[in-house]
Amino acid sequence: MSSSGLAVPDAAFVAIIIAAAGCFVLLGWAIHSNFHRQQPEGMLHAQAGLGVQSQDEYMREVRGRNYEAIRGVFRGRYERRGGASEVS
Repeated sequence: MSSSGLAVPDAAFVAIIIAAAGCFVLLGWAIHSNFHRQQPEGMLHAQAGLGVQSQDEYMREVRGRNYEAIRGVFRGRYERRGGASEVS
């Protein structure tokens, strides 16, 4: 019997913990690789031809819509005079 009161020797207990940690790492890698697969480079270009937008194009479009909305909200309220904005 070991000093910790277990029937398993300390070295075996440590080896079991290390093996279990390794199994959890492999399980995490398997889940990650299953849900986050990267598409081959050729597939990205093929999808672009089908009307699928890239993230950059989408964000550019969203920014443009937001700028137009802000411009519509503040239209005519502020004028530039001498480099400083003042409420008109």
